[in-house]
Amino acid sequence: MKTKLTLSILFSTLLLVMDQIAFSQEYTSYSKIAVDIKDPMRMQQLVDLGLAVDHYEMLDNGSIAFYAIEDELETLNEEGIPFNIIIMDFNEFYDQQTLLDAPLVAGMQRSNTVANGFDLGSMGGFYTYAEVEAKLDEMKMDYPNLITTRTSIGTSIEGREIWMAKISDNPTVTENEPRAYFDALHHAREPLAMATTINFMFWLLENYGSDPQVTYLVDNREIYFVPVVNPDGYEYNRQTNPNGGGLWRKNRNPNDGSCVGVDLNRNYAFGYANNNSCSSPDPCSG
Repeated sequence: MKTKLTLSILFSTLLLVMDQIAFSQEYTSYSKIAVDIKDPMRMQQLVDLGLAVDHYEMLDNGSIAFYAIEDELETLNEEGIPFNIIIMDFNEFYDQQTLLDAPLVAGMQRSNTVANGFDLGSMGGFYTYAEVEAKLDEMKMDYPNLITTRTSIGTSIEGREIWMAKISDNPTVTENEPRAYFDALHHAREPLAMATTINFMFWLLENYGSDPQVTYLVDNREIYFVPVVNPDGYEYNRQTNPNGGGLWRKNRNPNDGSCVGVDLNRNYAFGYANNNSCSSPDPCSG
């Protein structure tokens, strides 16, 4: 009996250690940093190093702020590029802000631009991939004559469906009308675009027949939506940061093992690999 108990404790301890090791391998610490770009060549230098500076924040002192992981901070040091750390551990900062915001959620006021069908998701207020699927199904159930059933336009590298839905007055018919296309989450750490897309879809459906502008758009356009272009990267952020705030950006393509992920927003055929910065052929870029 004692031997079985000892083995059970040993096995449980081993599992705990393995979980901790796996977590340490998965966990990536991001820092928010500021870099002075008064030198006109500095921005190009940052781009050449593969840093994600295309969504920087311009600071009053002429510096730009963006997010970087530990390896990238080491690269900046090696290249002699000075930087200031604004937030050392963004994940920890995000968790603290979430706790501070929690008491305010109950008192939130719904503005007239927020659709009735739109609400807060479970991942820091944003919908998860599964919740997006549920919302598309909800739209079809509530407005069957204005939106198609969600349709897969392909699968991701990890086998997840990339869903599309069309809104129009005759959604299942291809009409001779101008087409509009909206998508979101090319970059997995930009869920606000997905939330805006879902809200807009509900807003069109709910206001059709009562709002002249909405009615005109739906009657005279074929409007296509892909709310999650990068399901693997987005799901990865949910796994590492289930309460929101995950900063993984690319998809989860293993490439050749030297790095993980392709920046899908820089991976279209037009002008591909024309140079080594904005259109770099380097799979680790971005």
